[in-house]
Amino acid sequence: MWARNAIPRYRVRMNNINKEELITNPTSFSLYPNPAVTAVTLSYSLELEGATLEIYDLTGRNITKKALSSADKEVTLSIDSYPAGMYMLVVKQADAMLWQHKLIIK
Repeated sequence: MWARNAIPRYRVRMNNINKEELITNPTSFSLYPNPAVTAVTLSYSLELEGATLEIYDLTGRNITKKALSSADKEVTLSIDSYPAGMYMLVVKQADAMLWQHKLIIK
């Protein structure tokens, strides 16, 4: 049972990612524009074979999932059909979360 103010600890497994690069280079990912209206672009500098970009609404429902390619280094998503609000953008590889960022849609 968790203590009232305890912070849970999680072990993260990372495959095919240079952990040193991710830790020492916090600018490996860039999301713009944010806030966004019609489209949002994720740029990345890591090798992300087998990785996915996922967008979740605040209820935790996955509303978008897109495969990422190391060759492209950038992906643009059309978001004009999403209601205005706050979302979580998550990059995963082999079920490990590599990056997450708040996305605001106007």
